Amino acid sequence: MNAHIDKKEGSPETVARDFVLACATLFRTLAIHSPTNSALKRPTESFLRSLSSLKSEYKVNGIELVATQQGIWIEGRRVQNHFSIVEAINDVVRILSKSLIRSVRFEPQVKPEAILQLFADLSAHARQNREPNSFDKKYAEINLGFFTPETTDFKVQKSNSLSQSDHALEIYFVFKRNVEDFFRGMSNNMLIPQEKLRSSMTALVEIAQVAPHHLVSLSLIRDDRADQNGVFAVASQAIATSLLSIVLAREMYFSFSEQVSMGLVGLMYNVGLLGKESAIIMKNEKLSPSEYRRVMDAQALGVYKLLRGQSVTRPALERLLAIFEYARGKTEQSVSLSVETRVLKICSQYVALTSQRPFRDAYTLSEAVKLLVSKISIANKADLDPLLYFVFVRSLGVIPLGSLCLLNDGRQAIVYRPSGKKPGMPVVKLRVSQEGESPVVLDLADHPGLQISKTLDPRREGVNVTGYLFD
Repeated sequence: MNAHIDKKEGSPETVARDFVLACATLFRTLAIHSPTNSALKRPTESFLRSLSSLKSEYKVNGIELVATQQGIWIEGRRVQNHFSIVEAINDVVRILSKSLIRSVRFEPQVKPEAILQLFADLSAHARQNREPNSFDKKYAEINLGFFTPETTDFKVQKSNSLSQSDHALEIYFVFKRNVEDFFRGMSNNMLIPQEKLRSSMTALVEIAQVAPHHLVSLSLIRDDRADQNGVFAVASQAIATSLLSIVLAREMYFSFSEQVSMGLVGLMYNVGLLGKESAIIMKNEKLSPSEYRRVMDAQALGVYKLLRGQSVTRPALERLLAIFEYARGKTEQSVSLSVETRVLKICSQYVALTSQRPFRDAYTLSEAVKLLVSKISIANKADLDPLLYFVFVRSLGVIPLGSLCLLNDGRQAIVYRPSGKKPGMPVVKLRVSQEGESPVVLDLADHPGLQISKTLDPRREGVNVTGYLFD
């Protein structure tokens, strides 16, 4: 595999580049739609066209793609990391590695239906498995080659380390401390270096690539301690918004760097509410229209303040400023800004609903998900995007991770994480009867007769849910 594809226009390099992009586009589209959806028409045509072009350029009947941590090879020639396909290469390598697949060979008579089913199954497999796991499905005229246990040893070890809940919790508390220091400095008009903030954010995004459910669990931690400038409450909810923004950005195939930026955007969204403005959101009644406008103005002023004084996270902050301007109609419409605005909106609204307020208790996770449904519409003026809502619910779980549930056998359990065996099925931890007892873990995919009857309110039942989510 030492040969390189040359870089002339119209050469195998260009054709190979188009093929990698077509593969990544199919994975991304099938992460949202089923293979029979009309949205697959154009990506499928693009894939088949690029596959045909490869056969013509290389003068071969079948095409073999090899993916390793070092990159992608097509028919023994390495595809160079051109700026236009860096993220596409990363996506293809990541998804194939989750199935321990080293190579995919498309034989001459391969049918579009088989190709779509392969990509759909691999995309689902990557979402459902926290760690690289064997993939045993077969497809007509498609041959899959797999890594040996020896070659995957290091990768699996690193994945196992990142998937540990105690590691996630350790990173979280470092991040929380850095956020509180930064917010405290902002409330006192001090400039705090952001290197530590970005470093711990990057560590959390790394965890999200392997175990996104850990970030969902961490987003449930709230700190309602009272302090003069509202640092603890604002920082706690900002962190929750940030973590959910990362999870949703990953689910939508944002690049790694874009996930970090999206996390920073979610974190800084409410920085303007520090200080005297924090009293508004903590008042013992609903906000009036004028108070709501004050909150919006305070948020925007906080972003302006960050832009004037900071430089380390400037790309993320400029993006946040643009989001505010877009939301207020001050800029021309942009697809990327529109998506980021909607990601931020759904995450921040979910966090607000599940947070305690002086005038109301926090809604349960299931209640919050149902309340968000009322904000969905297919009309142009929809408050929340219905497709994004679907992706958001899929990220949390149909019954959100962290929910206290009543099983059909009368036992209570906490939704712990997604099952890696069957889509939509959770792994639960049974509620213990006494302190110090280890909860029993059940994968409902292994217990067909066991189902969740309904969700319960943890406060009324006296259950500390977050205590079950981290071993």
